[in-house]
Amino acid sequence: MPRRKPPSRMDLVEARHSLLRAAEGGDLPWAEGVWAMRRCFGMTQAEFGRTFGLTTRQVSHWRPGPPTRR
Repeated sequence: MPRRKPPSRMDLVEARHSLLRAAEGGDLPWAEGVWAMRRCFGMTQAEFGRTFGLTTRQVSHWRPGPPTRR
């Protein structure tokens, strides 16, 4: 599988603003919040899990939408 392109600084800033707006508006389901935080930090599921003391399986369980097939 090809490596993903790292997000630009502006992409990360916009993702943080979007997360803040959704959280302030009370329109942020748990799974989408976890995904949005990963996106804000520009992390993979594995990186996010290591940083916050979770397994990749736990992080992938919170992923919104259907599971990704490999």
